[in-house]
Amino acid sequence: MSEKDKDQEQTPHAPETDAKTSQVTDAALDKRAKSVGAQLKKQKKIKVKLYLSVEDRQKLEAAVQAGKKVNWPYETVNINGYTFQIQRGKEVEVPQSVYEVLSQANII
Repeated sequence: MSEKDKDQEQTPHAPETDAKTSQVTDAALDKRAKSVGAQLKKQKKIKVKLYLSVEDRQKLEAAVQAGKKVNWPYETVNINGYTFQIQRGKEVEVPQSVYEVLSQANII
């Protein structure tokens, strides 16, 4: 596959619109999000670990050990309707595009 073909394959297309109202429909957005999800699934995965201070980690772990329900902090990345929630302080694998968003935002 040529570089041009690869670029066209990964280039997002605009969602379809309702011809009568020129508005994007929910069905079109859902379809686009599923398409983006399929593309993200095919991408190379990269391990990342978002910063969580030692103090915050200790507080959260102590709460867990005390039997409390804990909501660990996370970062959210949205790519064309597809959402990733990445827990801070834990190494996870993310698609290349998610890594690039986190990098450009200076989060990693």
